[in-house]
Amino acid sequence: MIIVEVAREVQEETEVNVGETVAAIPHCMMMAFHRVILNRIGRILDEGQPSEQAGYRRGFSTIDHIHTLTRLIEVSRDYKMPLCLTSIDLEKAFETVETEAVIEALGN
Repeated sequence: MIIVEVAREVQEETEVNVGETVAAIPHCMMMAFHRVILNRIGRILDEGQPSEQAGYRRGFSTIDHIHTLTRLIEVSRDYKMPLCLTSIDLEKAFETVETEAVIEALGN
């Protein structure tokens, strides 16, 4: 095996571009940093979610809600009671993020 050392030009700190700095951080360090941010933000944002929100949350499952709906339909049919179900599609619900909430979560 032949190992060749490649010399790099060292730039002064004032000349370093932010993009180059981020690119120089090893992948494992970036993943650790992402995990720290996710843990900080995730706990705070998760506490603000209503208990009815089950999708994409740890410890919750949309299967539980589907089972509840199935049981409601079955019971209403068994007792011949009218049942009205409504669904709301919130396709664009997560495209807006409150910047202050993210900054506050990072500060904690």
